[in-house]
Amino acid sequence: MLGLRSNKTKPSGFTLIELMLTVGVISILLMITVPVMQRYLARNDMDVLSSVIVQDLYRAQSLARAGENNGNWGVYVQSGSITLFQGAAYTTRNQAKDEVYTISPSTVITGKNEYVFTAFTGNIVSPGTTTITNNADIKTVAVSAKGVIDY
Repeated sequence: MLGLRSNKTKPSGFTLIELMLTVGVISILLMITVPVMQRYLARNDMDVLSSVIVQDLYRAQSLARAGENNGNWGVYVQSGSITLFQGAAYTTRNQAKDEVYTISPSTVITGKNEYVFTAFTGNIVSPGTTTITNNADIKTVAVSAKGVIDY
C-alpha cells in the first residue's frame, strides 16, 4: 500500500549516556589543560618580570650617564614592587622621581636588591646578582663591576 506512513516518529535529542560521555571527555580535557596553562602563565610572568628589571637597570644606567638631574640613578627590587629612583641610595632617594612598578607578591626576590649607577659614567656602585623565583621558574639578573647587565 502506497502512501501509508508509520505513526512512530524518530526520537530527537541526546540520551543520558551521550551527555555523560560528553561531560566526561570535557572534564578530562580540562584536567589536562588547566595545569599546563597555569605553568605557562607563571613562566610568562617571570619573563615579563625579569624584562622589567633589566629594562629598569638599563634606564637607570642611561639616566646616570646622561647626568639627568646631576645625580646617581638606581633600581630597588623588593617583594611586591620594583622602584627606579634618583639618588645615591634607595633610603636617601628623591622620592619625587620614583617610578614604581607593582609585581606579584608571590614572587620571591633574593640576592642583591639595590643597584646604583654613578652620574655621568654610568658605572655600578656595587655589582651583584638578583634571583627571582616563583612556583614555575627561576630567573637571575646580574650586574658586573663594569656595569654589564646579564640575564
